Amino acid sequence: MSLNKEIFFFFNNLAGKNNILDGAWVFLAQYAIFIFGLVMVYLLRKDRKLFIKASLSALITVVIVALVKKICFFPRPFAQEEARLLISHIADSTFPSKHTAVAFSLAFGIFLEKKHLGIWLLALALLIGLSRIVTGVHYPADILAGILIGICVSLLTHKFSFQKHKNPL
Repeated sequence: MSLNKEIFFFFNNLAGKNNILDGAWVFLAQYAIFIFGLVMVYLLRKDRKLFIKASLSALITVVIVALVKKICFFPRPFAQEEARLLISHIADSTFPSKHTAVAFSLAFGIFLEKKHLGIWLLALALLIGLSRIVTGVHYPADILAGILIGICVSLLTHKFSFQKHKNPL
């Protein structure tokens, strides 16, 4: 068995043992991403420049993930393994995790400018990624790819956004 599958089963075996924990994992996997929406509403009111950067980063991340999913189809764990599935999900491509990529894109971008808020959002993004494994809809490699895409897009967006150009056209 591959390391990816071994790690998947290690975390997925946490599912189905405690209803309270299962509820927490389901919340994290399906609904915690909306906490980022609330943060974005806050940024829209308090830091419009960061709101625009974070929104652009999230949009670019969604496009990149969609393209990768179209090019590289990998079946979801529940479609080929005896996974413990806590949430329903269509059997589309698993790689990379869009939830994780968007969460890390937003969290890391915010972290670059607002460390105290960003560190909490990075922790939440990590829990979202982990929850996608525990609930049976992603492999660890999907989560890792989502983390890398989200952070890279966020770094590039941060670097190239709102820079003053010496020679404008």
